[in-house]
Amino acid sequence: MSENSIYVKDEFVPAKIWRRALAYLIDQAILIVLLIPIANLLGSFFGIRNVKLDQGAELPREIALFIIFVTVSMFVLLYFYYTFFHLLKGATPGKLALQLRVVVLPEGGNVGPLRSFVREIIGKIICCFLFIGIIVMLFRKDHRGFHDLLARTMVISNER
Repeated sequence: MSENSIYVKDEFVPAKIWRRALAYLIDQAILIVLLIPIANLLGSFFGIRNVKLDQGAELPREIALFIIFVTVSMFVLLYFYYTFFHLLKGATPGKLALQLRVVVLPEGGNVGPLRSFVREIIGKIICCFLFIGIIVMLFRKDHRGFHDLLARTMVISNER
């Protein structure tokens, strides 16, 4: 076994749910900090600070465009954040802080760009709306969520 081995009796050690949740919260805090300047730039570009809102009136075009662009920016940021860190380190900063890592099953390699898209965008969108990911995680011994099953990944603990 190498010094960086994360195997215990030829199996991965699944990450505990509470550690995954805490890592997720750390990542969300980082993403919010990254999204704030993007939203400010887009707000300035669309001039939403000068838009008057009248109660009961239609949503002004500037605000509608701002919402669309911030939403698109958020999904692009999410994809690149998760993909970049999964390719670079096998984990996001939140997971690294809690000594967790995402691996592809069964071989244990790092998550690639397409698998990251399936896991983070498609899988988590489904999970968030239906809470399937959390429910599945609670009833599985390996704590794999719906998005993990969809992408054939697992969050493991690097702790020894």
